[in-house]
Amino acid sequence: ELWSHNHRLGIWEPVLPSCRWRVSYHAQRKPDGGPREVKVNADVSATRPVQLIISAPFVNLASRVFKPSVADLTYGHLLAGVNISGFTCHVTLKSGEEGLVLESTGQACPLDGLLKGQSRSGMTTHPYLILTLAGHAGAQPCRVEIGREVDACWDTKVIGTLMCRLMMPRPPQQVLVISSSVCIVNKTLADLEVRFLTPSLGEQSERRGLQPVIPDAACRCMDSRLLSASGSMQQTKDELESLTSTAAASSSSAAVASSTSRAHATVNEKKGVGHPCPSSEGAMWLGAGQYLSAPAEAQLRIGQAVLQMRPAMEGDSGVSYGWSDPFFSVPVDTADGGGITLCSAPPEDMHDVLPRHCLHVRTTSSGPQDGWSNVEVQAPFTIVNACPCDVLCRLNPPVNRSKLGKEKERLDAAPGTHIELRVDDGRGGEVTVPCNGQAEVLPLRLNDEGYFRWTCNGKQFQTKPRWRSTNCLLVVLNARKAEVEWHCIQAAMRAETAQGERPSLRIGPQSLLPAFDSVAEDLNVSFALRDANGHVTSWSLPLPAVTTRRSATELIELEFKGMWINLNALRNGRELVVYARSWFCNSTGLDVRLMQPGGPGPLHPVPCFGNKVFFLPEIRNDAGDGVAFVGLKHAMAVEARVPDTGGAEHVDVTPLHPCCFRTESVSLGEAMRGVPSCLISLLPSMMLFNHAEPGLEVGFRQLRCPSETAVWVPHGSSRAFWWSSLSDQGMQVAARQADAPKDTRTSWSLPFELKESRIGAYPITLKFGQSYRYVLCVCIDQDAATMAVTVKGSSSCHTITNLHPAVQLEASLEGAGEDAAYHFSVASGDSCPFGGRGPPAKAIPRMRLSIQRATDSSEKAVAWVDLHRSGVHRMPLWAGGQQGESAAVRRRKSTLRIPVAVSVVLQNRVAVVTVTRTLPTPSSSSTAPPPGPRQAEDSSDEQAASEEPQNLKTFQGEMRVDHLAVALLVDGAASSSSSSSAPVAGPPSTSLVDSRFRREAFTVTLTNVLVNVHQTPDRCRDVDFQIWDIQVDMHLPRRDVVLKSITQPFLRTHTRRDDVRIMDVHLREVQLAFGDLEVSVTSPFMEQVRLLRRDLFQGSGGLAFDQVLVRAKGALHQSNPKPPSASSKLIVSKLVVGDAKIDVWCRLYLPDAHYLPRTLRDTIQVVSFGTTRLDIKGAQMKLPTQLLFSDREPLEGNFSVVLSKVTECYLPHVKSCWRSLLQHSNIFLGGFLSRHAWNPRQRRSWTPCSPICTVGQRGEITFRDAG
Repeated sequence: ELWSHNHRLGIWEPVLPSCRWRVSYHAQRKPDGGPREVKVNADVSATRPVQLIISAPFVNLASRVFKPSVADLTYGHLLAGVNISGFTCHVTLKSGEEGLVLESTGQACPLDGLLKGQSRSGMTTHPYLILTLAGHAGAQPCRVEIGREVDACWDTKVIGTLMCRLMMPRPPQQVLVISSSVCIVNKTLADLEVRFLTPSLGEQSERRGLQPVIPDAACRCMDSRLLSASGSMQQTKDELESLTSTAAASSSSAAVASSTSRAHATVNEKKGVGHPCPSSEGAMWLGAGQYLSAPAEAQLRIGQAVLQMRPAMEGDSGVSYGWSDPFFSVPVDTADGGGITLCSAPPEDMHDVLPRHCLHVRTTSSGPQDGWSNVEVQAPFTIVNACPCDVLCRLNPPVNRSKLGKEKERLDAAPGTHIELRVDDGRGGEVTVPCNGQAEVLPLRLNDEGYFRWTCNGKQFQTKPRWRSTNCLLVVLNARKAEVEWHCIQAAMRAETAQGERPSLRIGPQSLLPAFDSVAEDLNVSFALRDANGHVTSWSLPLPAVTTRRSATELIELEFKGMWINLNALRNGRELVVYARSWFCNSTGLDVRLMQPGGPGPLHPVPCFGNKVFFLPEIRNDAGDGVAFVGLKHAMAVEARVPDTGGAEHVDVTPLHPCCFRTESVSLGEAMRGVPSCLISLLPSMMLFNHAEPGLEVGFRQLRCPSETAVWVPHGSSRAFWWSSLSDQGMQVAARQADAPKDTRTSWSLPFELKESRIGAYPITLKFGQSYRYVLCVCIDQDAATMAVTVKGSSSCHTITNLHPAVQLEASLEGAGEDAAYHFSVASGDSCPFGGRGPPAKAIPRMRLSIQRATDSSEKAVAWVDLHRSGVHRMPLWAGGQQGESAAVRRRKSTLRIPVAVSVVLQNRVAVVTVTRTLPTPSSSSTAPPPGPRQAEDSSDEQAASEEPQNLKTFQGEMRVDHLAVALLVDGAASSSSSSSAPVAGPPSTSLVDSRFRREAFTVTLTNVLVNVHQTPDRCRDVDFQIWDIQVDMHLPRRDVVLKSITQPFLRTHTRRDDVRIMDVHLREVQLAFGDLEVSVTSPFMEQVRLLRRDLFQGSGGLAFDQVLVRAKGALHQSNPKPPSASSKLIVSKLVVGDAKIDVWCRLYLPDAHYLPRTLRDTIQVVSFGTTRLDIKGAQMKLPTQLLFSDREPLEGNFSVVLSKVTECYLPHVKSCWRSLLQHSNIFLGGFLSRHAWNPRQRRSWTPCSPICTVGQRGEITFRDAG
């Protein structure tokens, strides 16, 4: 059995239930073999079905346990307390024990002292914290169970009701929060004032009604980031301010200050620990990102209170706004939380100068049964700039509308019936027209044929207006006559010169602009960009802040000097996120320009709007692939394909400047709402890294080029490398001291090539004068399309250790010659790194080892030892002289009379050679591998070291699992970012996941899983793997079989590997055979995959925005890149991939399908004339059998290189399936002219398997009965 601990629930959860396995092991002498040949059989099989549950707590716990560093296992205080109730509390672990005092300071106080000592010993359940009120003798205590997340309602009987909530922002760290049952969270970037009201039944009429509560001066505020999983307790208020957008007026800065001063309110020092005392009218300070607990006397019932808000007055000379209308908070569990907009008016004498101040307020709670409620305060509308440059914005800009004419059209519906009409705006959205009403579609984009699309009662239609310049529609629906009128309008932005208009605002990159002076329902927004020279693009047609559009993403088109720039607008509740999907930066250090068609001339430089990050234009070649044009200044631009996310593409800017395109996702984080942006970087194809000893510079030059052309890399730095000539493209390495004269250096190493087959580590020796030398290690690796050369110190080289007490050693690598600088002597008890003249020409590095007895120089032996293979060897001994031998033969033979053993162990791609008196035993050397076969003798004069004779094993192993079911759990829904208008942490009432909504998203069922391993005495290994059948079921939101094997077996592989002891992985033969598959891909399926990826793989991944800016500085080495991780070389001599047939059923909403490659999404939308839904019914993808590589031309490289080569071979066959895709989908003309409409394929009827686990009310997991 295997269990894992869920810290949030405080329980142990099953991962692998009890199952029975049959294990047999048998070893015997091989009947027809020699005296040392042994045959070993091992069988492992499961006697019952095996079930496995994969959940986020288990994966996260396992990742922390197996991390190489313990730094990630530190959490600070395991138990901390935050008191914002306004009363001092006493916390103990047992009644009567001495505990800790937790004052109402709003600061996190450690409570780890309660967990020490003997109080926890012997407890079989989770311990309880006991809370009492200090100074209130008659108050009732409260018990809070620790060890899991829990909410406890504390009826004190004296001061009212308090809430004690134990949360785990970062399990197993626990935070105890003591507050009232009503809390307010300020999610804006401005400071606020809040006061609470209670009903008064006084005798005087003027005292009746709602009266303000005047609380005491106790602190009731805390930073909500204390309860965030990613927030830091050390973050300053200035970090919060840095996300506030920089607004600048183009004409009058005073006008902007009047409308956005509250958005840019300075976070005052007053909201530290010493909060200002409540005023005489009960006003309490609520800073930006703060969490305020209502006074206990302000609670009407549990979770209910009446409050008012207004912007905080800045200093003594600030403007005091009036109080808003009262807001009544009630615990609800609806989606919108009963949100409303509250407005505060400026003083009467400033109504003409200052606008009103609006706030959107809503109540959130997991349910009325919890008792508590949180009041979330946010701006009515927020514009988020997720672009890498400034974005200009205009609120409610004037638009000139010119009516072109109208057209009337009969609808395919009965008059007088209800008609549902939706109009596609051509930009990814749909506008719903009310029955017997009208709606405006602005902006509108016609397709290439001049049509716009619309649906009536689910049926699709398209209309071509007579006026091609139509970019706005006023749609009037008359259901009584079953007809619609299309009023065609040409809309244009009015110049920014009218008197009394709002000036444009500048939103900084990765910043927010909250709009406090407008109601979102009455707000329209227009955008533009400004380049580095101050030139402004055209203004986009306005977008409504709140709309009935069904789409979440819309297109923003801007024109600049004849070129079009496309931005995207993502609607997220009361937010509008402006972003660009594709960024570009030049990280080569060369004067490379990004070009595009349009403007003056055939190609024109793409404009830059800031930070040296460009928007990549969407250009396609004849094959439909996305391409980009780059070229050096005053040189012809070259065309290169833009890879999809995670890919790389080689591009030669010039023959001497090899580069590559690399596409990486950009992690914009929670502040930018995680919009899907990617960075396409132009990187050098050759990078140099110096990781040698400090104070040592390493030089690189091209073969047959003067030393003056060398690139010198300081210690700990990196540089790009460019060719100086088209011929002799080999590389040489030298070294020099950093403080030495520039003309003082070592000798140059032998040349080596930069290609996939040279991946590995190569120790070299560099001569310096006649008496000194440097031993360095040249490591060649590949990362995507970039080759990297990393020079490391002597500690990363081959090492030879002499543990023999009676011999002296002399070692040199093959090709060293007679030069003494490349020979290394090792006395008894010493160790020495060694290297050769350069990377060897052969793939097999060999060492010439000379062993001489210390007391008798006439006893010696010389042998060759392979360094790419682990093994234990015995040096040849003197066998006596024979008659007739020549003197030359006697000199070559060993005269050594004492036993000497040599062991070779591979570590980090280099060899560790140890010379001892006797052979190491497995008990004394656990790291030494089993001995290898006899070394092949060289044709030179020396002998080869002989292998120590041991048992020659023939191993035969088998593992069988007849039935394996894997449950993949999703731990609740993601926290809604639509309720957040500031990048502060969420309130304590919402977590990233809610354990009560855990569910089994997928069940993967495998039958007859079989693994066979056969290894011969020469260490060649054959592995056969088989999965007979597979079925993947989705359970929510609806049950569906998303993957099913139609024919059996589903997968069968055969792999034959050469000697398993050698450093590189030599795969002599790889065979893959697939069965026919049926795949169902829908939007709900991809959403469940997204949630599963979010839970199981922590971290958003991708480049941070700061990393993008550093990379855009120019040269890649300025961003301090790291060399690629070391990887072993894979050599595939033969790869046979059988034919495959996949039936595809798909239904996706393309604008939200960011998981698909961008080129595929755009191609589908272009071919289908703007359709937003992809519907495929049984399209067949048939891939023929492929025979790749051969013994003459094997594929060499790391795993990513092999995978890219195989993908490159299969890509043409995948593209050839387009005929079946067109025939069975709605891609071309909505599928009306294909089988998709008139004779669609019917999907087979599959029965989904039942879930293998159940989830309780608290989220606890139990296995279903497998029987």
